[in-house]
Amino acid sequence: MVYQHVVEPDTTVNGSYYANVLRTMKKNVEILPHPPYNPDLTPCDFWLLPQLMKPLRSKRFASNKACVEAAEAVLNNFPQNGLLHAFKWTEC
Repeated sequence: MVYQHVVEPDTTVNGSYYANVLRTMKKNVEILPHPPYNPDLTPCDFWLLPQLMKPLRSKRFASNKACVEAAEAVLNNFPQNGLLHAFKWTEC
């Protein structure tokens, strides 16, 4: 049985599609629906946020303004080429 919420819009459920779903279910593979390019999942987020959180870890702030100022200070101290480490560069 293929549930309707699993099927992408404008997809025809035929024998090969159903067989593929059965193979996937037998392997207990969960398919996470997300677009191939999602600006919320950009590689720089995986590098930038941990680098931002390291100096701020275990600190308490008296107000939201103090927290924002501390985060801005950390961001201003990043090297200009620091974000280049977030991407895997290949030469053409």
